Amino acid sequence: RAAEAAIADDVVLDPSVHVAHSVLMRAARVDADATITGSILLPGAVVEAGALVEDSIVGPGSVVGSGAQLRGLTVLGDDVVVDAGAVLDGAVRPEDGGAAGER
Repeated sequence: RAAEAAIADDVVLDPSVHVAHSVLMRAARVDADATITGSILLPGAVVEAGALVEDSIVGPGSVVGSGAQLRGLTVLGDDVVVDAGAVLDGAVRPEDGGAAGER
């Protein structure tokens, strides 16, 4: 379901996702039961199953792991990997220095 969202033609969305007030750029992918609100997914960004991205920016080629939560204007740079189940609130990760996450 997508409400008031700009979604590129080649974005892959599982039918169970919820997207609202967001921009999803080319080649992004959002897996089952994920929620994207008030956020921007840059080209090639991946949000895995059950993850929450709220009021955040996911950089090109970055991966938000299954069940992870990004909120509070978290910003991921290029090719950053967020661990499954991690919670990032207001974090800035300009580059991938290994898996990112706080539990």
